[in-house]
Amino acid sequence: MKYLVTIDRNEWTETKKYEIYRKEWWEDRLRKPKSQLGRTLFMVDRDKDTCTSLFTLPQCLEKDVVENLIQHQGWAGKAFARGLRTIKQTDNDTFIICDVFGAYETDLRGNVLRHISLPEFTDLHSAFPNAGNSRVLLSSTGIEEIQEADWDGKIHRRIAMQDVHRVNPSAEVIKMSRQFPDHRLIPIKIQRELFHVNWAEWIVEGDTMLVSMYVPGMIAILKFTGNEECYIERSWSYFPKCHAPLIDYKRGTLLVCISGTNQVTELDLESGKRIWTAENINFGKSVSILDEKRVLVGDCNGRRAVELDRDNGEELWSIKLPGIPYHLQVLRK
Repeated sequence: MKYLVTIDRNEWTETKKYEIYRKEWWEDRLRKPKSQLGRTLFMVDRDKDTCTSLFTLPQCLEKDVVENLIQHQGWAGKAFARGLRTIKQTDNDTFIICDVFGAYETDLRGNVLRHISLPEFTDLHSAFPNAGNSRVLLSSTGIEEIQEADWDGKIHRRIAMQDVHRVNPSAEVIKMSRQFPDHRLIPIKIQRELFHVNWAEWIVEGDTMLVSMYVPGMIAILKFTGNEECYIERSWSYFPKCHAPLIDYKRGTLLVCISGTNQVTELDLESGKRIWTAENINFGKSVSILDEKRVLVGDCNGRRAVELDRDNGEELWSIKLPGIPYHLQVLRK
């Protein structure tokens, strides 16, 4: 079995704490990256206990675009721009990979087949193919939106997450549309908060979507009643700094990384009761199902790929990685 690993190189871990507050330090890292580690895709061979680099993905943003983003979109967090985030293998055995500013479709040799970059769409966290891979579903914490676009940049669906609020299960339908920036039509039961969506993936394309919101720490299933109108069908909280929710319908469970408490947990979909919780994963951002007995997770601070037992959360196997893992994908044969 082989695993693909994207590396999210957090450069502030290699410098003094006070430097992360200096705008010039961030801008320098964005304009003149000192390493290509964060743009390299790695493959772990589980049977051989090896981790090797496959290819380094080129940065498709032009220099003037980068400068514009620094000037107009704010500088905080833009040093992430050189790192890779989610990866998804398509039915055609190509790969959809995203970084902070865009998504790429590549082959296993690293050849870029297609690329999309939306100028105002920053701090991208996930990108997944849909509509037969003719479109890509993107989530952004930078502007708190989900966008569905085709590869030439035409936007087909735009969901403004700043209009989504924490709701109790009896709340009315929420119109998640840019038409309501003043929130006058939002139900009164909803509390105004920031909603940083870092994961958006279709369960049933065009109908039901699974999302996670890093802030305020909520997993939700969105049911669509129109192109940009939906309501929260189910939600689970509180999971501070949650990442990569995954539903196992066969087992009737939900898996999620909770980086705010350094945990990975599996809970019952109906009752919400935790079946097991692993406490040894430091700032995990990725979880994948291997089989009925095992899951694969990324340990960011430990710089490891780890297999956990699905009965009790105990560690079964691990391997050291060359950098901080963001997303792990099981490579289909």
